[in-house]
Amino acid sequence: MGSSVDDETWERLVTTGTHAYVFFDHPRGKLREAVDALRASMPGGSGEGLAGEWAERGWSALSAAEFAGPFAAFAHLRAEGDLASLQDFVAALRERPGIGSDLAIAGPSYVSPSGVTMMTKAKKCAIVGLIKVWVRTGTAQGMLTTLHDELGDVFKGATIVYGPCDILLELGAEDLEPVLAAALGPLQALEDVVRTETALSDFRRYEA
Repeated sequence: MGSSVDDETWERLVTTGTHAYVFFDHPRGKLREAVDALRASMPGGSGEGLAGEWAERGWSALSAAEFAGPFAAFAHLRAEGDLASLQDFVAALRERPGIGSDLAIAGPSYVSPSGVTMMTKAKKCAIVGLIKVWVRTGTAQGMLTTLHDELGDVFKGATIVYGPCDILLELGAEDLEPVLAAALGPLQALEDVVRTETALSDFRRYEA
C-alpha cells in the first residue's frame, strides 16, 4: 500500500464500497496510459488527469499494474457507490480504444484471526503473483482459510469472485522464487483446487 495511507484508512477502503477486479487483454491500444491513470487514482496517488474526474464520481483504483501472463494488466477498482456506479467506472475504462477486459465482482475475502481483511489487491510486495483459482463446487468459502494456512508467508490475500474464476489469490515476496514455489507446489497439491492460472508482476517497476 502507499506509504501515505495508514492502515486504518486502507482497511476502511477495503471493507466499504463496491469492488471489482479487471483483467485487461493484450491490447491494440495504449494500455500503459490506462494503467498510469488508474495508478494516479490510487490512495496516495497524484490524482491528476482522469483520476481527478474519477474521484468526483467516487471512483478509484486500489491497485493497478501491467502483468506477464494470460492477462496484460490488472486493476482493483473501487466505487464509493453501488454496483451501477462500479459498472459505469468499467464502461469508462472500456471507452479507451483497443482495450478490452474481463470483469470479476469481488465477494467475501479471507479475514485473519485478528480480524484483518486480507482482500486481494496486489499492492504489498515487490513480486506479486495473481492466481485465478477454480475449486470444487461448494468449497470456495472454506478454501480461503485453507489457502492462508497452506501457503505460509507468501499468502497476501484471497477473495471469492463472481466472474471468470472462483477465487482470486494473491501471493507476494521480495523475490520471484518463493512465489513460483508456492504456486507450483502447495497450491497444486490442494485436493479441492481443480485449475489455476497465474500472472506475475514486479511492482518495483513503478517506484521510480
